[in-house]
Amino acid sequence: MTEHDGKRIYELAKAGLTELEVRAARGDATPWQAASDAPSSDLKAAVCALRDAAKQIAAVGKPDQVARATVIVVEARRQVYELLAKG
Repeated sequence: MTEHDGKRIYELAKAGLTELEVRAARGDATPWQAASDAPSSDLKAAVCALRDAAKQIAAVGKPDQVARATVIVVEARRQVYELLAKG
């Protein structure tokens, strides 16, 4: 690990670079590419966007807006669990 402009920068060790070369030779995706191509990556992005919106409304929303947003999020959670239950 090194630091640049106050930020930590990590680099792969020799063994990690070798592993990437082996994966590339086999035609495999990098671990981070495989994760971003996963079917759940769109869901994760949507949840992160929802979290950001909720943080915004919690910070600057009027009390009635916060209450309405809470109802929306609670209902969304219920619907997601219902989706799982119905298979």
